[in-house]
This record gives sequence, C-alpha cells and structure tokens, in this order.
Amino acid sequence: MPPADSQAPTPSWDDLRVFLAILREGTFAAAGRRIGVNATTAARRLASLEASVGAQLFSRTRDGLVPTAAAERMREPSELIERQVLRIQRRVAGGDAQLAGRVRLNSTESLAVSFLVERLAGFRREHPDIELELTTGDAMVDLTLGHADLVIRHRAPGTGPGVETLAHVDVVARRLGPIALAVFASEEYLRREGVPEDITDVRGHSAVLPEGNARYLPGSSWALEIAPQLRTSIRTDSVGTMHAACRAGFGLCMLPCFPAVYEAGVVRVSDVVDSRDTWLLMPGDLRRVARVRALWDYLLALFEEHGPVLAGEVAPPGGDARHT
Repeated sequence: MPPADSQAPTPSWDDLRVFLAILREGTFAAAGRRIGVNATTAARRLASLEASVGAQLFSRTRDGLVPTAAAERMREPSELIERQVLRIQRRVAGGDAQLAGRVRLNSTESLAVSFLVERLAGFRREHPDIELELTTGDAMVDLTLGHADLVIRHRAPGTGPGVETLAHVDVVARRLGPIALAVFASEEYLRREGVPEDITDVRGHSAVLPEGNARYLPGSSWALEIAPQLRTSIRTDSVGTMHAACRAGFGLCMLPCFPAVYEAGVVRVSDVVDSRDTWLLMPGDLRRVARVRALWDYLLALFEEHGPVLAGEVAPPGGDARHT
C-alpha cells in the first residue's frame, strides 16, 4: 500500500473503533456484532483507515484477520484514544440526573442465574424507565473500555484476572460480603444414601465434581482432595449444571450458598468449606449518573439483606439436613 498522502483524511474515531473491534474479534462479522454494524460496513471502515495511514493493517487468512506490524504499532495509541472518547462520554453522562436509560451490569453466570435475576425484578418495579443489560462471564472486564457500568466480581480490586486493569481508571469499589461454599445434596439422594456424618469421610457416596474452569472455584479443592473416596457420578464445568445435577440426585456437590440452591429439595450437609469475597465496581466517572447510582444502591441493599444466607451463617427453614 502506498504511503499516506498529505491529502489523505485524518483517521476518524469511527474507523479506529472498527480497527479495535477487529483486533479483538479477528473477523469482520464478529467485529461488526461487537460494535453494532454489519460486516460490510466494518470492511469499508477498515479500508478507509488503511488509506488514511498508508499501511495494510491486517492480513486476510482462512482463520481470519491477522494484525500486521503496523496494526500492532497502532494498538496502544488507538486504545488511548478510545479511553479518552469514553471519558468524554462519561463526563457528559455525569450530569444525567434522570432515572431513565440503560444500565449495564456484568456478573458471574452463577451469581446472575441463582441470585440476581429474580431479585432485579424488584429494581425494575421501582424504576420502570431504566433498562437493565445483564451480561455474564468470569473473563476480564476492562472498565476503561466502557464494557459495563457496574461489575460484580469475586476478587478484590487489583488482585487478579477480571479486575487487573483497574489501575488505569478511577474506580469506586465496595465489598458486598462473602459468598460461602458448602456441600449440598438432594433430599432424595440422602434418603437413599444417608447423610454423611463427617464431610471428610464420605466413602461410598456419589458426587458431582467440577471439571474445566469450575475446578478453579474456591472450595473445589475439597472435591478434588476427597475424590478418591467418592463414586464420580458426573463432572461438569458449569456451576449451574452442578446445581441441576445435585437437584436431580446425582450425589454430593460443592455449591455457593445462594438462596436458590436450597430450592427444589436441595439441602446443605456440611459447614462452610470455603468462601469468596464479592465486590461491586463502578467507573468513577459514573458515580453521579442517577440511573447507575440507583442500581448501585439497590445491589448494596440486596447483598446486605441476604448477607447471612450468602455467608453460610444461616440456612432457609428446612435447608440444613444436619438440623432436621
């Protein structure tokens, strides 16, 4: 590609936005989905940017778009521009006193499914003009890139994957409290096999064991350490699937002490085995945005209300097999 000519247009933010999306996704189609344009528009924007900078930015391969050396040189300054654009948007939004519009919350999947969704209905009743966007995952969420307004994570700020970029942005962080993990089983399974007297001696019992990413959950060490004593009935990499298998009577299972875990005949059979602190995070630029602050305050109150159950200090009535 010939060098950029002096008459070439200055790269636009729209073009740079597409460039960053392609870097992160690897194809025109995926990049377009990420930022809300079609693949044809993404390709046209990239061509415009390549003309502006006078360099080919991606090699087309059967596996997707591979960044060239020129693209890698552009990555850091483009991300800096992205952060500044988002900062401008947030500063403008900071004056928004309306309890209306969209608020984006990111949480782990297990917390969203087993605790948040049902209780966020109360927030919607209080604030019918606020639209909630709830995304889930354990992957890193970079608050500097505007991927979420609020983030819930089981790690303190700056201590590991998921929050490691917090040093790059002003972040408000509040500890929501611990979420305990204990051993559960279905009432049907316990009628059949009996309640274990000592959770460290479970010879002959069947178990639902973690696999893949689930092996790294706090408390999973218990299952892995005593696995030789157990008959493995099923392995899975999803906390939600572990709960479903436990409910279906597959055996003993390590689960978070979410109120929903105790439903449908699932009861607790152990003391707290482990726990993980839970944190609520928000970019500092959004602290005065009314709709974001409303959800922030609602979540703080929600976790305070359910704190004793989440921390494993108490179980719902009939939820502890050792005390029935």
